[in-house]
Amino acid sequence: MYDCIIIGAGPAGIAAGIATARKKYKTLVVAKKVGSGLDEEEYLGFSRNRLTEHFRRHLQVFKETLELREGEEVVNLEKNFTSFQVELKNGEQFFSRSAIIASGKIPELQSFPGESDFYGDGIFTCENFDALQYKNKSVVVVGSGEIAMDAMYLLSKFAKKIYSVNEATELSGNSILKQKVESKSNISFINQAVVTGVTGKHSVEFVRVQRSTGRLEVIDTHAVFVETSYASSSVFDRLTNKTNKGKIKVNGNLETSIPGIFSAGDCNDSESEGVMLAAGEGVKAGLSATRYLNRLK
Repeated sequence: MYDCIIIGAGPAGIAAGIATARKKYKTLVVAKKVGSGLDEEEYLGFSRNRLTEHFRRHLQVFKETLELREGEEVVNLEKNFTSFQVELKNGEQFFSRSAIIASGKIPELQSFPGESDFYGDGIFTCENFDALQYKNKSVVVVGSGEIAMDAMYLLSKFAKKIYSVNEATELSGNSILKQKVESKSNISFINQAVVTGVTGKHSVEFVRVQRSTGRLEVIDTHAVFVETSYASSSVFDRLTNKTNKGKIKVNGNLETSIPGIFSAGDCNDSESEGVMLAAGEGVKAGLSATRYLNRLK
């Protein structure tokens, strides 16, 4: 029996684990991969390729009270009379007096040729931390909703040229944001079209686009931002209340609708993005969990 099981080992999950272990609560962190979600930005004071290493090292400081199970997938979370039960894909089951869900978010990619080859290196799903490196360059943004419009509005401040490629007849979402995006002189709109492939020798160089008329075009570009939607990363959780987008509803203390279950990072509805904010939420969720545990018999 653990005091707290944390699902996810990105910045939120790791920070939560350190927060509970520091309070001498027996903690288990379960994740497919340590450092998931760290490819999008540089954490304050560290370069991205060193951050995961530092996170792992920090976990080892609390090895007396913190156990890590990497390479594992959680498939079910259930509540018993006095504990929570976490089941792994391999059939193993663990029990805990509390749980923190920090499973992040899963971008829904387009599956066009070349997408997987350049993903994370010219093809991105978050403009917030990759926009600056494309200053005075050309980029393609895939999507027509508010996620895409936010991306285009930010990128328009850096990129020389932005090509908006989407299957819709026009952008959709907040009218003021839409007006701002459509007024930008460095954004060209290719509506009713799809990306059919991305090519390049060592990095993204060309994007193939097909219009609804069948017409094919090739765009010279340096990056592609796929800004469509995200899939739920917490399908194993059938206990807590969710938004219509599948995000876990939390209050200011990151408590969910189920006492004893907390949530931190991109999987909840707090609308915070980025490694530093996720880490902060992880600490907050961890402290909330310890306060909960302090009051259990």
